[in-house]
Amino acid sequence: MTIRRAILTDRDALVDIWLRSVRATHTFLSEEDIQSLLPPARDYLTSDEPELWVLCSDSGAIMGFMGMSGNKIWDMNLGEWTQEAIDNGYRSRLIEEFQILGFVEQGWVTGPGGDPYGSVGIIVNCPIVFRFL
Repeated sequence: MTIRRAILTDRDALVDIWLRSVRATHTFLSEEDIQSLLPPARDYLTSDEPELWVLCSDSGAIMGFMGMSGNKIWDMNLGEWTQEAIDNGYRSRLIEEFQILGFVEQGWVTGPGGDPYGSVGIIVNCPIVFRFL
């Protein structure tokens, strides 16, 4: 896997990832709500304004992205639901560390591509997270 700065030709893929992520994790939103959020999200993600970085597989396919802002930096643990967890309806928003680790321990969440869950060497620069530390 590699992490690189997003380029203009990545932007449509980022919009697609954003849309799939919102549908998968924001189950409280109706499709109408999601469609109303899509134009401003697309405008932002395809503009030159955000500093966006992408996580790519060894084949170069974009697996995820993040935006950078501010000057605080943290390491990121990136997880994904296993297909078995999705098939069993376990996929939901997890925000509590021990809840996440419990799902990891049970085998429902892994690192990207099925790798072990843990630090993926991604650095997060997020002033919002800093407020909670």
